[in-house]
Amino acid sequence: MGGGGDLRPGGHPDAFRRLRHQRLRRPQYRRQGGAHQKPACRRRPGEPEGGPGRVRGAGGPGLLPGAAAQLADHPAVLSGAGPGGGLPLHETPHPSAPTGAGGRLRLRRAHGLHRAYRERLPRGLAAVHGHRHLGPGLRYPVRHGGPGGRSENRGQIHRHPVRRSRPLHHRPVADHHAGHPGAGGGQRGVGGPLLPGPRRGGPALWLPAVPHPGTGARGLLRRLPQQQLLRPGRVRRPAGGLLGLSRVPALRRLAWLLVLLLIPGAGGAAGKAWIPGWKSAPAISAPRTGHGLLVIGETLHVIGGADRDTYFSATEYARIQPDGGLSAWRRGEHELKVGRAFHGVARAGGHVYAVGGSRTDVEGLLDSVERAEILEDGTLGPWTLEKTRLNIPRRCVHVAVIGDYLYAVGGFGGILLDSVERARIEPDGGLGEWELLIDTMLERRYVHAVEAVGGRLYVLGGHDKSGGMGIPSVEWAQSDGEGMFEPWRPARPMRQNRFGLEAAVHGGYLYALGGLDGVRHLAGVEKGRLSAHGGVTGWEYTTSLPGARGSFGAAVYRDGIYIVGGSTDKDLTNEVAYAFFNDRGDIGYWGTQEEAARIKKERAERRRKIERRYPHEAKIIERLGAGRISFLKVQREDGMVAWLAVPAGGYQVGMRLRFSNGTMMAGFFSKTLNRRFRTLMFVRDLYPVEGMD
Repeated sequence: MGGGGDLRPGGHPDAFRRLRHQRLRRPQYRRQGGAHQKPACRRRPGEPEGGPGRVRGAGGPGLLPGAAAQLADHPAVLSGAGPGGGLPLHETPHPSAPTGAGGRLRLRRAHGLHRAYRERLPRGLAAVHGHRHLGPGLRYPVRHGGPGGRSENRGQIHRHPVRRSRPLHHRPVADHHAGHPGAGGGQRGVGGPLLPGPRRGGPALWLPAVPHPGTGARGLLRRLPQQQLLRPGRVRRPAGGLLGLSRVPALRRLAWLLVLLLIPGAGGAAGKAWIPGWKSAPAISAPRTGHGLLVIGETLHVIGGADRDTYFSATEYARIQPDGGLSAWRRGEHELKVGRAFHGVARAGGHVYAVGGSRTDVEGLLDSVERAEILEDGTLGPWTLEKTRLNIPRRCVHVAVIGDYLYAVGGFGGILLDSVERARIEPDGGLGEWELLIDTMLERRYVHAVEAVGGRLYVLGGHDKSGGMGIPSVEWAQSDGEGMFEPWRPARPMRQNRFGLEAAVHGGYLYALGGLDGVRHLAGVEKGRLSAHGGVTGWEYTTSLPGARGSFGAAVYRDGIYIVGGSTDKDLTNEVAYAFFNDRGDIGYWGTQEEAARIKKERAERRRKIERRYPHEAKIIERLGAGRISFLKVQREDGMVAWLAVPAGGYQVGMRLRFSNGTMMAGFFSKTLNRRFRTLMFVRDLYPVEGMD
């Protein structure tokens, strides 16, 4: 460094005292379309403009002591110089720079960063618009010797004392080409794009939710997170580690790990890893939807169903293995008297009941009920038609057993139904007369789900005929012990609109699985903890289904859950999958560490594919309906908002979405809403962030 010593951290102990003897290079202001402006300081007599820097107390262009102090307060950081001399300062807006467009402060030669510093800087602090953020060191300007190091004919001595700055903190600097964050021309901070602008010449999609008081770099900097730079050669590690064991001596740490392994359930299954996912099981003989699924003993039964226009009267069954898997499916010896689908099935005592349903998609609604006896080996005996019939034919009906009564809830009987019927179960398994209950549900329910828990009946989701969409509402009623229900009460709604879903209960949680929202099939699964006094305390997402599907069968056996068949966005399916519940109510299974790593890698690859197809992510903060189109106001993490026009669907405030690029329109006016949008993007492809696995 031309006799100046090594100013890098850990260099000469007297480096800061000797720094005052180092040379400075004159900074220049660069204007757009013109040369740098004339320095506003005195020159030596007879010396041309642009000459060497000034000596303290003498004339000449160069850095004044005041300018040095201003640079010290600026977010730019100057690093210690290496033996080759030269300290880079990336191009950055400066408070004292001219206010015209394009004002920049730049020091010549920005490649003086020592290689050791470049290699040790965190990757996240790599660049701002192509210029380096420097490593730790000084905040005050120091000598710049040019490409060749010391330059004898340019340097003078800057005698203003240079002090060490506050340690190791700086703020990333953001560009402000147009003076307004988000007015095109993308702005960047640490970690990637902050406010990506639209294509040149097009309207801006993302706008500030509330205009920030600072419109330039100063206003933007106040919103950016601070980063901490480390000294070269030093790595700062997290303080805690696993249970804070990184601060514990090695022997004590080993003892803690042994204790964790010896505590039952502390580390899960020995040598195993919890995998949030599903396992495949043998498929049923043919794709079907609208079928019934029941667990009887250790046997899983599929009853009826449809494959397009074919309505099945046959049944199938599979044995549940000790490890939770299934044997191959076998055809039942006895068939239903009437081929039916979208019916309800339930078990009471030693009999199984099939209630209602339909024969075709348009007509043939059924009010009949069939019953079969459960044999000793878990299979079903011959089916017989009950003498009593439903008061209203019901398609997509769900049934439940509470006490000595069988209940048929909702469905379609020419109109969407909100009524409930009941029939008394006789000692021989026969059914008494069906009676309509006086109290009706709060909403009409069709293609919904029903679960009975502890004398309470829960009804989830359903189809909204007026909008053609799913509904998220949940309601429940308490049995009075005599076959009647107290008035229906609302529970906390699900996060996702759903119809054609299935429900399950396990370990104090109520689960809503799959279904449709009106636009697409769903793979997401929600769980809600049941309150001791009735209702659901809240919903949260858990492990998604192995694929989006609706109108399938779901059944719980001990700690396992099974899903069979159903419809998908492409066609019907005959696939079968199963999983287990853990202590937290999540769905998955125990596998090897290698399997967990492989599945994690596959899931990450699927997520990357989804993110490439749907590059934008935001949360819905406002929703406006207009017929077949929904207008969604979405907000990103950085607070920027935008309006989207999407096909009407089950979108709720608070839902997070990923969406693809669409068609931008400026000044769009909606006659239905009587509202003009400054900018609007029409989007067809959306993907909920929940359930991205």
